[in-house]
Amino acid sequence: MTHLNELYLILNKYLKWNKSHLKCFALIMLVIILKQT
Repeated sequence: MTHLNELYLILNKYLKWNKSHLKCFALIMLVIILKQT
């Protein structure tokens, strides 16, 4: 969970100036969550 939170924070900071990548971000998060379970 810690790794997931760190990755989320990094991507969240990235998205602050790259909002056009929101769809890619959502897809990446879904893939990561699915791999965790």
